[in-house]
Amino acid sequence: MKTKMMKRILGFLLSAVVLFSAFACFGCVKKGGEDVPNGTPVTIVSEGASDYVILYPQGADATIVRVAEQLRDAIKDKTGVTLQVLSVEKQRETDKEILIGEMEQRQVTLDVGKNVRSDDYTVKVVGSRVVIVGGNDTRTVSAVRKFVNEAVNTATGNTLTVQTGEFARLDGTYSVTELTFGGVDVSEFQIVYSAFREDFYRSSVEELQTRVRLLCGVRLKAVPSSAPAAEHEFLFGDCGRELSKGLTAADGQYSLSCDGKSVALAAYNSLASKWSVRNLLDEHLSLSSSGKLEVSLPVETVSRKAEIGKKLIDGADLRIMSSNVLFLNQNDGTTRAKLLKDIYMEYYPDVIGLQECDSGGHSLVVSGLSSYYSAACATVGTSSTKSHTPILYRADSCKLLNSGSYLFARQADGSKTKILSWAVFKHLATDKTFAVINVHCAIVTASIQEQYERQGKQVHSNDVEGAAWREDNSREILERFDQLKTAYGANLPVFIMGDMNATANAESIQMLDRRAELGNCIDLATVSKTTGKRSWHDLGKAPPAGNSIDHMFVTKDTVQVYTHYLNATPDALKSSDHCQLICEVAWK
Repeated sequence: MKTKMMKRILGFLLSAVVLFSAFACFGCVKKGGEDVPNGTPVTIVSEGASDYVILYPQGADATIVRVAEQLRDAIKDKTGVTLQVLSVEKQRETDKEILIGEMEQRQVTLDVGKNVRSDDYTVKVVGSRVVIVGGNDTRTVSAVRKFVNEAVNTATGNTLTVQTGEFARLDGTYSVTELTFGGVDVSEFQIVYSAFREDFYRSSVEELQTRVRLLCGVRLKAVPSSAPAAEHEFLFGDCGRELSKGLTAADGQYSLSCDGKSVALAAYNSLASKWSVRNLLDEHLSLSSSGKLEVSLPVETVSRKAEIGKKLIDGADLRIMSSNVLFLNQNDGTTRAKLLKDIYMEYYPDVIGLQECDSGGHSLVVSGLSSYYSAACATVGTSSTKSHTPILYRADSCKLLNSGSYLFARQADGSKTKILSWAVFKHLATDKTFAVINVHCAIVTASIQEQYERQGKQVHSNDVEGAAWREDNSREILERFDQLKTAYGANLPVFIMGDMNATANAESIQMLDRRAELGNCIDLATVSKTTGKRSWHDLGKAPPAGNSIDHMFVTKDTVQVYTHYLNATPDALKSSDHCQLICEVAWK
């Protein structure tokens, strides 16, 4: 009897110990293998010694590496101790780490960062580790500096101590306060792309991530289809999940399948995929959204046409672009060609006039866009020589009626790039016939002057001989203009555009401006225009103040100009040394 009683007492005591331990660990965090209550002091530097190391993500941006080094320097200044600063893959995992940013090799950073939105940051002491995570690199830098100012700089002596728990936090503000898909918070979703088609769906994934981040700050994780499945997913391509298996799309279309929990999308090509996502986001998650937003997830599969390109301004009939591509037979040609094609498909003009389009431009851009654009004036006259001023047009928007291309009579000796191209189209949506003249006018560059000098020829000046050649070019432009009006009627709408290598006050441009029927789009635009900015610039750098040498003239009695825009986005500046000139117009 005594033995049984003793066992009961021991059992009760053991249960009490276990229960007490459970309550004691409520609100604790792990330190190594031990539970540590929030608020427990953690010593990073003690009496001039430390076992800690500062780690940043593998392949981190230079700004993150720099701020990690600044943290090291601040700790040294206050305590006299220099901590190592390393990329995470170079350090075996320990519990004595200061972790800057999210790292796949350190799960604790992913756990802390899961609920950090794009404009937020948090500094947490988890066990004995300091975890600093921002929603972007700028916020991460701010978080490190917060830690320096409020923890390191307030340290006394040669000891640095912090406490477990959240040390600091910054919350951003977002127009959408709550976003749910099928009643589930968007943060519960992961993006999954077909493991073997990452490049195919990259733009689509980025479109979705960017829109969600802008509106509500949630940073959606994207993983290959080889990653473990989650309950709620946005699937791109055949990801091996039941919902996406066998999902296909016809030319120019995309297919969408929903089961109430997840969404699967497949597209005919990468461009259709990108624009299908943008179409869907504009329909269900527009940039003007605010407050609480619920997106339903029906149980159905549908196929739709992908509407490519920015929408025209209200009232406009078509969009026209002039683009000097800067000879693509160069080392950076492939990279710049991709940027140019992305820009063209972003705006999706009805007609694009190219200049400085060498054989690299024809192979990388003209041929690269052949699924969406046809080319007029691809060669000079009836020869096989590639024209440097081809005219691209959307076959779904315009029908080519006639075209031609020839060298300007006056230009630098031996130059084969200063060309006038012309084309006549029928605008299919309105049955309107119109003409386009695309030009690259004469110029005397420093390299041409050096060539003349080497050949023992008279060295010409751009301000004298160059100006005279450009005036002759304008006479040829007006001759072609008159010929088109004679052939197709006095009321023919005509666009004259290109790199004219002269500003608006030059005589060669004034010759066009003085023509009664013509007007410069920069003067005629009624909704918006880009003024006071040079249209040419150093590659990758913003154009300085000045005046444009890229112009677009129209027959002002037949064309209403709404917008005149010089594209100076970062990608545009890297694509060429000229801004693309884009105008939106309507027929009068």
